[in-house]
Amino acid sequence: MKKLKRITAVLLIVTLALTLAGCGFAAKMSRAAKKMEKLQSYRMDIDLDMELKLSVLGQSLNMDMNVDGRADINTSPAVRKMDTHIRMLGLEQSVLVYTEKTDAGVTTFRSSDGGETWTRKTRGSEEAAPGKSDFTGLLKIASGFEKTGTETVRGSEATIYSGVITGADLENAAALSDVLKNAFSSMDMPLDGLDLAAYGSIPTTIDIDNKSGMIVRCTMDLTEFMGKMMPALMDAVMGKAAAESGMEGFDLSALRFSAETGRVFTSLEFYDFDAVGTIEIPAEALAAPEAAA
Repeated sequence: MKKLKRITAVLLIVTLALTLAGCGFAAKMSRAAKKMEKLQSYRMDIDLDMELKLSVLGQSLNMDMNVDGRADINTSPAVRKMDTHIRMLGLEQSVLVYTEKTDAGVTTFRSSDGGETWTRKTRGSEEAAPGKSDFTGLLKIASGFEKTGTETVRGSEATIYSGVITGADLENAAALSDVLKNAFSSMDMPLDGLDLAAYGSIPTTIDIDNKSGMIVRCTMDLTEFMGKMMPALMDAVMGKAAAESGMEGFDLSALRFSAETGRVFTSLEFYDFDAVGTIEIPAEALAAPEAAA
């Protein structure tokens, strides 16, 4: 009986320790999410590396790419500036995008030549504001994460929490899905309309700064996710290209086109909390004519 009591006591201690560990993360994440959602402004750096191979008529071409950029974000009024650089085949393209929320809807101003020429497009008022941060949504999907170590982010020590999220989780976390959608949109690879829930799981880490309690870094290993999504994504891209070139209805299978991804990894860093200042959209962008739907 004494032995049984000892075993029971040990099991209770272990269970309590695991429970407290989980609650510790939940509490830290909850505090971080609440702090982040009160921000008037912040900056976010994004880095995306993708191994990509395209094949047309039996000929293969490596199209590995790197996308890096910085987003300056005002949450009220909701305005965002995103400066993205895309590197592929030894070439680099800079894409500059401003997005603002008004009573008329969400307007996006885009330049693919460093600000020389602009296009403008407005979507309905039901669209989410570009500066809105859904870090509480991130808290919900990361509830099962575990502490896996520490690292230094921008000179400050942060605790790393690791876990796995699904495409469905991603769809429900605007703080992440919005970032990815903008990154792929910069490459003319729109994720809008694709069912992110259908493409598997994503190993993810979240870093919480030990001093400020803020979320300062998030990484996602998108290798499995993009491997499953790439056929549907490329169908959408090729369909759009065919329509724009007047070849709508052309049987693309005749080209024997395919795309394969290898490792795909993205990292986000959050910083300059409430230190961005007012984001001004250039006059040239504001004067751009409305693009056709």
